[in-house]
Amino acid sequence: MSRSKLRQHRGASDPIAAFACLRDAGVLGDYSYLHLSADHTEIGWAPIEHLRLLAGQPCDDWRDQLARFALRAEQLGRKAFGYIGFDAVAGHVGTLPDGSQTGRPLVEFIIPGKTLTFRESGVTHQGLGGIDLSRYLAASMSPMASRAGAGSIAPVDGTPEQAYVGMVRKGVAAVSAGEAKKLVLSRYQAYDADFDPVRLFAALSPPFVDAFLICFGDLAAVVPSPELLLHGENRAIVTNPLAGTRPRGPTPVEDERLRTELMENHKEIVEHVVSVNTVLAELAPICERDSLVVSRFMDVALLRKVQHLSSVVRGSLAAGHQVLDALWALFPAVTVTGLPKRKAIEIVRSLEPTPRYLYAGAMGWVSGAGDCRFSLALRGLFRCGSRSFLQAGAGILAESVPEAELLETSYKLSAMKDALAAAVGFEPVRRNSGDRDTPRADRKGFDPGAAADYCPPVTSIV
Repeated sequence: MSRSKLRQHRGASDPIAAFACLRDAGVLGDYSYLHLSADHTEIGWAPIEHLRLLAGQPCDDWRDQLARFALRAEQLGRKAFGYIGFDAVAGHVGTLPDGSQTGRPLVEFIIPGKTLTFRESGVTHQGLGGIDLSRYLAASMSPMASRAGAGSIAPVDGTPEQAYVGMVRKGVAAVSAGEAKKLVLSRYQAYDADFDPVRLFAALSPPFVDAFLICFGDLAAVVPSPELLLHGENRAIVTNPLAGTRPRGPTPVEDERLRTELMENHKEIVEHVVSVNTVLAELAPICERDSLVVSRFMDVALLRKVQHLSSVVRGSLAAGHQVLDALWALFPAVTVTGLPKRKAIEIVRSLEPTPRYLYAGAMGWVSGAGDCRFSLALRGLFRCGSRSFLQAGAGILAESVPEAELLETSYKLSAMKDALAAAVGFEPVRRNSGDRDTPRADRKGFDPGAAADYCPPVTSIV
């Protein structure tokens, strides 16, 4: 296949508006994505090749198949973009948390034939064919007018709160008995809600480390991820584990009080330190000797509803190892499983009554043996057909209070639930052609100072 051409478009453009316009015009087709990362935004569509695994039967070599797919993408001068569901770790087929569907892919990637890359200097279009994208790049998002009675939605299914409290009690007992040092237990909510996923994506509030809108067939995933799982560039790797949580305060004074409480709480500090130590132990066998460093330790990452203890770990891949070896060492992340990881996963599966599907998996891209970017599929919404799912978890130690862990999951669920209620309760209105929004080509949500980092200073109040 011949390499595609690059076309440059000068000037600022709103990538979300461009995505909506391309979709509404039927240009994107059934498989497309929108990815906001630290230094650019990318739209991809028109897949050249498609990898779809663990969709109807187990597949023991799915990791090898993805590695070959990544090399194929590099040969084509592109990347492989997609997701790996949490339940892929056991080689299961994809089943929705409420059991309403099964046989859905847990590993799905495309190699896009066309991409638009948005930077402050302009937009780069890669792809074959002579389509003129100028009018799509000039698009702007219209404001939204509310519908009567909008703004409140209720789940149609989910993990009952008391069932979750009971689950946590069993988890505390398991940790106290020495079966594990930490467990991460989650609960889900399901909604039958009619909404536009692009509108929902546009309503997301920063900060986030990566934001994903993945439209693969009847799957629409809207994920403003708070946690970088792995960034690889020229064999240098970085990961940003978050562990230890407090809610945001309603006032700056209360916010600061909660932050101080987070940084001084024994349970939260232990949870974070053991997570960082686990990441170091997982990466050590595949990294060059003495290359692993904790470049930032126990900062506080400030999100809309919660704040987390945050550290950054860096290293360099040793000879004979590929960037996906680092991903497999980290996946699924200790911050969404517990430790020792293998035993924790076993206990989590015995206590959580439902599959996790894509929740707590990984989303992002990989190209060749040395480059990738994956973030955890957390704080997001997954719509499969007409049903949508939210899910959140909490880290469980021997000193955990079950009711407090339930409250933590409520804080985590609330941001996306609020955004979903707004997307369901609002509809676009017409605007005059001259009434334009300010272009937002730099809609990144944060400025970490480096493409791979996400550790906002504690003075950032968002």
